Amino acid sequence: MLFYRVRIHQLSEMKELTSIIVLEEERSVDKISWTEDGQLLAVSTPRGNLHVYLTRLPILGDAHNTRISFLTSLLEVRKCARP
Repeated sequence: MLFYRVRIHQLSEMKELTSIIVLEEERSVDKISWTEDGQLLAVSTPRGNLHVYLTRLPILGDAHNTRISFLTSLLEVRKCARP
């Protein structure tokens, strides 16, 4: 199985590994680019594939009466009652 890993480190502590992105079926990486706000990381490969990763999830939520809802992942919204 072929794969390539992109490792992300905090600039303040290079020894600390923040995350590893595994690109399956890729032999190498051509270019890497961040959006200005640092929320998206784009990785292109020599084969022409483009992988885009969400590095930070913005805090999104709303409240109505006694209920609160907030986004906990790209696929999940959590609902709770206000105390």
